[in-house]
Formats: sequence, C-alpha cells, structure tokens
Amino acid sequence: MIYLLYLFLTAVLLFFLYFRWQYATLFHPRIYRQEAFDERFRFLSVTTEDGVKLEGCIFEPESYRTTILYFGGRGQDSVGLLPKLSQCYGDFRIVTFNYRGYGKSEGTPDETHLLHDALLIYEKVQKNFGEADIVGYSLGCSIASYVASEKSVKKLFLIAPFASLETLVKDVYGFALPFLRYCFDTCAYLKKAKCEVHIFLSRDDTVVPYENSKKLHACAHTIVELDELSHVEMLCDERVVEYIVNHSSISIPSQNSS
Repeated sequence: MIYLLYLFLTAVLLFFLYFRWQYATLFHPRIYRQEAFDERFRFLSVTTEDGVKLEGCIFEPESYRTTILYFGGRGQDSVGLLPKLSQCYGDFRIVTFNYRGYGKSEGTPDETHLLHDALLIYEKVQKNFGEADIVGYSLGCSIASYVASEKSVKKLFLIAPFASLETLVKDVYGFALPFLRYCFDTCAYLKKAKCEVHIFLSRDDTVVPYENSKKLHACAHTIVELDELSHVEMLCDERVVEYIVNHSSISIPSQNSS
C-alpha cells in the first residue's frame, strides 16, 4: 500500500514538473528598456475584465501612412521594443501592449487570457485610433491570427509563425509530446480569418522550423521565403520591413485620442 502511494505521489510530482516545464519553455516574461522614449511615444493601459492592468505604448510620428498593432514573441518586452520598431517603420503609427506578466503588465501569462486580452486590445485600438493592420511575430503570430479569426481585420502580417504548438513540438523534438498544456493553433485560427494574410519564413530559422511554417501555406495570400536569416533576425530585416510598408493598408490619420 505504501509502495502504491509512493508511486502515485511520484506520478503527481512528475506531471506537475512536466506542466511547469511547458510553461517555462513557452513563456519568457521580461522587461527590457534600453532605448529612450521621446515625445513621439505615449504610454497606454488597458484593464481587463478580471482587473488586470496591461501596459501599452503608441509611437505616433507627426505624419503617418497607417496604423499597425504589434503582437510580440514569447520573450519580448513589446513596449521596450517599440523604439527599435519605430526605427524600422518610421512613417507608421505603431501600437503595442505587453502580455500579462511581461514588461510592466500585471498578471501571469496563460493561453486563454492572452487570447482574450488580445481581442480587448484590438477593440480599444480600433475605438481610439481607427482601423489597424496587425503584425505578429513568433508566438504573437498565433495571437494575432486569433484576433483576425474573431474580428474584422484588413491585413495580417505574420513573421516566423508556427502552425500550432502541437506540430511545432513534433517538428522540433522529432516526436509528439502527450498532455500538452497549450494549443495556440495558428492554422485553425487562420482558416476562420477573412483578411489578407502575408507570411514571412526563413529556411534558416532554427526556432520555428521552415517545414512547420510551410504548413500554413494554404491559409496565406502570400508567403515570402527568405534565406540566411535566424528567427530573431527576421523581425527587422529590411526585406520584411519593405514588404510590409509596400503592402500595408493606407489610412487617413485621425485625431489623437486616449
């Protein structure tokens, strides 16, 4: 009897550690603030239905051609990254928010809340700043795709996306893992999206294998395949930036609001 109890407790502990490992592997909350925010940047905030305050920021040059909403990767402080993004997209108004637990946002990240928070963020951006194209990077591609599946979005740009967490795990490790805690099924979300979808992938991406990103081929209007770019390098590569600039929606600047 004691032996069976020992086995049961050991199994429970192993499952707990396995689930914690999945969390630690997927989410890397951080705060990263090295570059200065000048008068063109304005900090924002959104409070979720369960009372969690999310940190955001908008880059707003004197004149801009359109607005983009950016959803960052699993280890990005998206607000802290905004000055760098503004250097890439100098004539774009850019809005971004940190996920729960990231940057100065409150809470703890999990799939359900991140997806629901993204819908709230999009609604707030649309209400206060008008229509916006969406740019997602890595994990943010799945979150951005979910927004496009639920909301009327004009254009969606996905940089280094994965088809789903299940297929990504299989492609990375060579076998499927049981009892996955998260789904992030980008492919399923894109099948419901009615907007233009543009995907960027690299044959030299070792974080999201090329073969995995290619699984999204049927869901995209355009796939831009690049070489000799790592997962990180894709975000601000001049070819990616130029493509997004040339294919983004054109909007008329509206009066600022908060």
